[in-house]
Amino acid sequence: MTIFRKAISDGDRRVQLEAMRDQLAAAIQRETKGSDIAALTLRLMKVLEALDGVPDDQQASAFDELSARRVGGDKSAARRQGGRRRRGST
Repeated sequence: MTIFRKAISDGDRRVQLEAMRDQLAAAIQRETKGSDIAALTLRLMKVLEALDGVPDDQQASAFDELSARRVGGDKSAARRQGGRRRRGST
């Protein structure tokens, strides 16, 4: 099974769209007819738009990072917050 087929059959939505993006980009590079390049480029643009709408699980926002620190009880966070400490922590 090729990497592309595996990504399409096993991957999540983001992985599938990334695989399609890569395949379309490769096809555009191989193509020589202008009308085919135009059609492939239009498809690529639609895939890129769809990809923009799918959140990237590996890219945490600043809010997510701050929330994780608060929930996790990072002891060094008190120092970064101007020396304030939680009650009961050392």
